[in-house]
Formats: sequence, C-alpha cells, structure tokens
Amino acid sequence: MEPESHHLAVSRTARYLTLGKVDGPLDDVWFLFHGYGQLASEFLGYARALARDRRLLVVPEALSRFYHDDHKRIGASWMTREDRLAEIDDYVAYLDRLHDRIFEGLRRSETRLRILGYSQGVATAARWAARGKADIDELVIWGSPLPHDLDDAAIARLGRMRVTLVGGSRDPFLTEAHWEQQTSLLRNHEISFDVKRFEGGHRLDDDTLRALDVAASTPILGVDDILNLSHPEPDARIHYGDDALQFGELRLPKGSGPHPVAIVLHGGCWRARYDIGHTRAFSDALCRERIAVWSLEYRRVGNPGGGWPGTFLDVAAGADHLRTLASPHPLDLARVAAVGHSAGGHLALWLAARGGLGEGSEIRGSSDPLPLAGVVSLAGVTDLRRAVEERVCDTMAAELVGGRPEDAASRYAEASPIERLPLGMRQRLVTGSLDAIVPPAFGDDYAARARRKGDDASHTRVEGAGHFEGIAPSTEAFRVVLEAIRTLLS
Repeated sequence: MEPESHHLAVSRTARYLTLGKVDGPLDDVWFLFHGYGQLASEFLGYARALARDRRLLVVPEALSRFYHDDHKRIGASWMTREDRLAEIDDYVAYLDRLHDRIFEGLRRSETRLRILGYSQGVATAARWAARGKADIDELVIWGSPLPHDLDDAAIARLGRMRVTLVGGSRDPFLTEAHWEQQTSLLRNHEISFDVKRFEGGHRLDDDTLRALDVAASTPILGVDDILNLSHPEPDARIHYGDDALQFGELRLPKGSGPHPVAIVLHGGCWRARYDIGHTRAFSDALCRERIAVWSLEYRRVGNPGGGWPGTFLDVAAGADHLRTLASPHPLDLARVAAVGHSAGGHLALWLAARGGLGEGSEIRGSSDPLPLAGVVSLAGVTDLRRAVEERVCDTMAAELVGGRPEDAASRYAEASPIERLPLGMRQRLVTGSLDAIVPPAFGDDYAARARRKGDDASHTRVEGAGHFEGIAPSTEAFRVVLEAIRTLLS
C-alpha cells in the first residue's frame, strides 16, 4: 500500500507588528514583508526610515518559525518548496484577513495601500498583489526577482500598481541577470516601472527608503513631460557633415555680441529613437539667458554609422564646426562650454577629454580640437565600464563602444570620461537625488576622482529631482545648471 497525502484547514494564530497611530486620518498604509529567517520585529527595525506622521507601517510575520543553526536565534519563513501551493494559499488568505482588519474603520478611498517585499518577501508581496483581494496602489520589489510562477493575468494585475524595483549594487541575490529578467518581463507586458539602485549589498537602505516616500509625493518629470514643453524654432539649422543627422541648431541671443556659447548634447542612452527634440526647450531657455546655443544632433546606435566610432566623430566634428560659425555669427570662441544631459552628459565630458587622445585614435577627430572653458554634465554617464556592470541604459554603453569592457578595454580607456582624468579644465556635474536612470553615485565618484587628480570638479545633488528636471526650464534643477554654466562662461 502507498500512503496518501491529505490536507486539513485549521485555525491558527498569526503575529504582526504595527508602527503608527490609527486614531486619526492616514495618508497611507505600508505592508512590509520580511526576508527569510527574519522576524517581524527585526525587519521593522531595518525599515523605520519609512515611519512618519499620518502613516501606518504593518509588518506581518510569516507563519512558519524555526531555529537558526545556533539554536538560539529564531527566524520565520513564508514558504518552502514542500507543499508550496498550500503554503501560498495559506499566506494569501492570512494577508487578506489582515488587510480587512487594518482597513476596518479607515476610509480606503483616502488612504493609499503600498507594499514592500524584501528578499523572500518579494515573492510573498507579488503573489498577494496578484492573487489577493486587496486593491494595492504601489508595489516595491527589493532585493530579489519576481517569482517565476506568475502567469500573464497575474502580471497584468501588477500593471495597475506603481511598480518600483530596488537593489544594492553588490547584492549577490540580485544579479545583473536577475535585473535583465525582471525588466524584460515587465517591459514585455507593457508595465511601467521605476528603478532605484544604491551602493551596497543585500539590505534595506535608509536613503532609498526615504526616496520611495518622496517619489510617491513628488511628481517626477518623465520624457513625455520634456517633449511636451513649448519652444520656438532655432535661428538656423546648419549641417556640419554630409549625413542627414550631422547637423546642429543655432540659437542666438538678442544683442550684438560676441556671445558666450553652450554646445548642447542631448541624451537618450545613445539610442537612435531619442533625438535632439529632448533639449530644444532647454536650449531656448539658455538662449533667453543671453547664451548662444549650438545644439548638436549626431548619429546614434541604430543609425547607419552610429556607435563606434561614428557617434564620437560626429560630436567632435560638430563642436569644431563652431570655428566656421564664428565667422558669420557673433560668437565668442574664448567662452565655450560643453553641456550635456544623460548620454549627452557622457559625450560632453568626453568632448572635454578628447584633446588628450593620441593622434592614432579612431574617435578623436580633428588634431586641433576646439578649446573649451569647461563642461557641465547633467545626470551624465561618467563611467562606461560601471554603466555596463550596473546596466545603466540597459546594454547601450557596450553597444556604443562595440563590446564589453573585457573584450574592448582599449576602447573604454578612450571613451569613458573617468578613465581620461585629469581633464585640465573646470567640470560641474549636476544630478537629481531621485534619479533612477543614472544614479547620483556616478557624479559623486567621478568628481571625487577628478579632484584627486588635480581637476577643479564638483557634483551637486538636487534634492527631490529626477532624471529630467535639469533640462526643464521651470525647475530648481535647471537654475542650478544655469548657474554652473554661467560660472564657466563668466
């Protein structure tokens, strides 16, 4: 005879912790799901940076407890592979009942429900979000990939929430392969999401927890917000080469001049689909501040001739073309600064560095580069090797260079600004503190190394700003950028 497996539903007692008062109106309720081997009390200690007035933190504890190897510490686990489906059903039912108890007496229409899963708790949070009865506003996935057993309908339900992916740069449980798997999964299902990465390993991070809070209350500008900004047409569109994409847009301030000049380089992860349109409102705003603007279009990855070496040669040729423009136009070539955003911030720094490249370089261009008074990099990708490792702009840094660092080391040595230091000129870097596309640490680390090498370099984090605020003329971030440009051109 063979044994038969049976299931019996029983009543049991579950433990949860709360932090915050429920005797008044609440802005939001956070459900926080701990990792494997943790207890609710331990996890709440790590997450206290989320606590504030008019907020309730709820930390459910997993239903199964056990002794750690030392037989002293006690931990809890949401599930194991043994009888996993029954365990999942149990904790989904448990969380539904807990949700009903917490929101009893609260006005759900006025109180947002936000959930955060950490490590093993990611699978728990995601499955509850997909299968439970609660109407969840925000899902934060921290330190682990989504579970593999979510079907298309479950993933589609996640699309009704604000989704944020969070992880440490050195987290051994959230590898680059995991990042790629997660982001591809969400993109394939047309689910929008934010990404936040911090310096560190497998842990919660106070600054990132606080950034989640600010991000939810402060509208961060997106690419569509930038493209929808109004702007007049440039004074002239002028080709610096024969290709259709080798042109610049010239904007001239009122007055006789000669005017200082900003060479503006747009971003877009060096991708063909993102063009000069991103920086037109920004360029117009600089012109109204009595700065002439020479905004460059260039071939990008995906355009014929873009990538290595074409993108770099275009930017070099476009910058040098200012000498030709200075003859018919009142431009002061003694006061020229390179200004770039995102991938353009990388190119602006590289433009400042190209004079140090050898005569045999494939990407240097002219042997007599136009001198610059300085460079301003907005949310710039300062380190291409690191961009590949941390998947900033996905795989685009490697596609720009034509290979990964281990396969094309000499190209990274020529194309990555941090490897060209010192530049021998003033460098001003500006990044939003909430930038989820190019983490502010890129600016911090670059400026610190530049100073160690003897350069005049600084990095400013603009609190509450994201990736695009620096090129939006009505923002505080733009005012910081403008002051940096004025300083270089004075």
